[in-house]
Amino acid sequence: MPDHAGSGGDGPAGGKHDLGPAPEDLGAIFPAALRLPESVTPRSYELTLRIDPATPTFTGKVRIEVELARATRLLRMHSDGLTIASATATVAGKTLVLEARNDDSQLALVAATALPAGVVTLDLTWQGPLPEAPVGIYRVQDGGHWYVFTQFEPLEARRAFPSFDEPRFKTPYTTIIEVPKGLGAFSNNPERALTTTADGWSRHEFEPTPPLPTYLIAFAIGDFDVVEGANVSGGKVPFRVIAPKGKGHLASFVLDKAPRHLAALEQWFGTPYPFAKLDLVAVPNFSSSGMENAGLITFREALLLTDGDKAAIEERLWCESVVAHELAHMWFGDLVTMQWWDDVWLNEAFATWMSRKILTIVSPELDINEQALRGKFGVMHADARVNARSVRQPITKDGDIYNAFDGITYSKGAAVLSMVEAWIGPEPFQAGVRAYLAEHALGSATTHDLLEHLGREGNNDVATVVSTFLDQPGVPLVTLDWRCEAAGVVSIDVTQAPYKLMGDPRAVVPGSWQIPICARLSDGKKTIDHCELLTSAKATWRVEAGFCPTFSHPNIAEAGYYRWETRLGPISTARGDKAAFAGYIASLRGGVDMGRIPLAQMLEGVGPLFEASVSPSELDDLIASLAQVARFDPEAPRDPRFQKKAHAWLDRIPLDLSLGTTARERRRMPSLVRALAGLTLDKRVFAQASKVAQAFLDELEGGKGKAVSVEDVGVYLPLYVYSLGREAKDARKREAVWTRLRAAFDKARDPNEREVLIEALGTFDDPELVVKSYGLILDGTLRAQDLRTLRARTSGRRPVAEALWSWFTGNFDALVAKLGSKSAPGLPGFAYPFCEVGDDARVEAFFATKKATLPNGIDRPLAQTIEGIRACVVARARYGEEARAWYQKR
Repeated sequence: MPDHAGSGGDGPAGGKHDLGPAPEDLGAIFPAALRLPESVTPRSYELTLRIDPATPTFTGKVRIEVELARATRLLRMHSDGLTIASATATVAGKTLVLEARNDDSQLALVAATALPAGVVTLDLTWQGPLPEAPVGIYRVQDGGHWYVFTQFEPLEARRAFPSFDEPRFKTPYTTIIEVPKGLGAFSNNPERALTTTADGWSRHEFEPTPPLPTYLIAFAIGDFDVVEGANVSGGKVPFRVIAPKGKGHLASFVLDKAPRHLAALEQWFGTPYPFAKLDLVAVPNFSSSGMENAGLITFREALLLTDGDKAAIEERLWCESVVAHELAHMWFGDLVTMQWWDDVWLNEAFATWMSRKILTIVSPELDINEQALRGKFGVMHADARVNARSVRQPITKDGDIYNAFDGITYSKGAAVLSMVEAWIGPEPFQAGVRAYLAEHALGSATTHDLLEHLGREGNNDVATVVSTFLDQPGVPLVTLDWRCEAAGVVSIDVTQAPYKLMGDPRAVVPGSWQIPICARLSDGKKTIDHCELLTSAKATWRVEAGFCPTFSHPNIAEAGYYRWETRLGPISTARGDKAAFAGYIASLRGGVDMGRIPLAQMLEGVGPLFEASVSPSELDDLIASLAQVARFDPEAPRDPRFQKKAHAWLDRIPLDLSLGTTARERRRMPSLVRALAGLTLDKRVFAQASKVAQAFLDELEGGKGKAVSVEDVGVYLPLYVYSLGREAKDARKREAVWTRLRAAFDKARDPNEREVLIEALGTFDDPELVVKSYGLILDGTLRAQDLRTLRARTSGRRPVAEALWSWFTGNFDALVAKLGSKSAPGLPGFAYPFCEVGDDARVEAFFATKKATLPNGIDRPLAQTIEGIRACVVARARYGEEARAWYQKR
């Protein structure tokens, strides 16, 4: 970092100043400290932006009233990529010119003489870029129209205006946006005046906001369809969907669902929606699924513009869960904001937990709780790795902030909240949340604040217990056994240890927890539940059961955040309990993941459970268990002996190639169809896939109406592409299909069709065509957001993975520029399919060559990817022969 503490440099904000010897209060102009000093506090912003989306730059000016705790010559704030044109400070009617110095994302304003303690008014003007990478303030071209959107969380408001860009600074904003005549402009609060400037531009002035942090300020500019909904929150709050031109007709589903979600949230929180309006904005290029900007919530357009009942059930679930999540943020995150990014779990974990509770009320047919349970088991796998981060990871650099937006924060955090609710009870939990929100409304708070309220209402030391889950990574493994004694007394022996997956045998995974445990014991006729807090490595609990158990479920409702082992007993005892069923399968698979049981034992346990009555989520569990064989032996699905065994299990589930009509079957059938295609190369499925794909592509080419549902296309089009195989003799046919898909992409009639076509383009099992599809990211055909869709079903087969790695390493810098800094930390995932000795060293070596230019926050995802490669090598060495022995056995 250059030394700026000596003489001033040349700059447009005040020219060259000889500051002379730095006084004590000046010190280092750009210190290493990550956070701004406590001595300067913003009190209000008056922000004016002048933006033409069709041009690559914009201008702005801002007046910020700040309060100085002491006299100083130096004011430190944030600015990233902005060219400061002028900066002044006004005190007691006297205006002083300030020198503006930039370093990375910091801005120093230096006065020739000390500014006194008290209120100071800062005025700044600047010019900034409008890039197309979806970070900060950026522009998008869609349907021949240019738009501007924002994505400021966590550290990107500073790309739009000089600011105190930390969550603890909650400040009112008065915003004015000037745009070319005919364009719309939207921000957090209602518009209070629309006038015309002297040069004919439209000037949109918005009502002042309540106190907000910088990351929740938002703008949307362009030629939109604005679809009015009925007022919400007792008819007091205007509600709209704002969509790119020509897409407003796709808003009907969310216009119906969002008010229901909001009403359920208001009832649970016991307070009305806390902002003056509710706009939901569909964004054509977006790095996230949704963003909780107060009053102006932004979403990926394919999520928000879901074509009602015609949409795939998976798309409905995506839409509803994210809409409920972002609406929950209006209380948790917006009304009450975390003080610093180490507590971002307060926002994200709670919104994740809350969205599930709301979906069980509004859309129970989606079975969100069953799916959340599987999400918890999934994040436990990541949490058990050596390079896992804690929920409340200390923030030592900007990259730690970006890395905090992951499954540990969202899913583990939500699972911990579920555990607390089950432990202290739903009513005390709700009362604690309400008290927390009431005390800190329009302000900021910490984890301690929330846990204190939960503990007070729940009459338990919640803070001590929960800190053992929040402040260290890892998952407890609880082992439960029992002994039957005289007079129906049962002694339960309970131990805890860290759950450790296969991987580096030298790795040490520490951890000790205080665990609320609820166990159920049964003899097949009677049951008894016993709940207790495990605070030591082992304990013995005595229970007067009145019978001798033959079965136990050590985690009732799977509410606790821990894995378990026990004498499993007959699964029929738990067959009617969905959580016990899920826990049983997870326990078997966990034994394999730890390398503690033979693969055949797990398969023998799950095989008999393939029954016609299984729920969609149960079927997903069973299929994932069967797919373990292909994980350890990737060529198994091409072996007729494996196909025969897989068919014997999968064929017990009645197959409906039309994908069913009820919500249950529409969730279940796609899983079955994909499993038959991927694990057995089922000709029936591929014939249906060809039929659907041809009909769909004929529709687009002929400009006909929709004869094939987007749900059918979403399942079958990628399977059709996959069915084209990898043999050289079929190369010409695959090339022709690729060309046809590429042409169809330009004719997609809605965002969901667009997503399906992108997914199909990434599904080829032909390395050359996969690379060709990924090249569409760099040539501008696809947007930054589309990389995630393209990768959704890309083959992990070695030749494809090698070709993509070669493309990735050869285009790394261009890809980072395309994605923007916020999305770039996910790039090590390109190495995820690698699973051979030496692959880890190759990946490390490549990223070492990029060390000087690596995007902020990439270090931890890189370490996790390398650890995953090494773990995969160990797992295949442990179970590869067992996998082959299982399906080759007659």
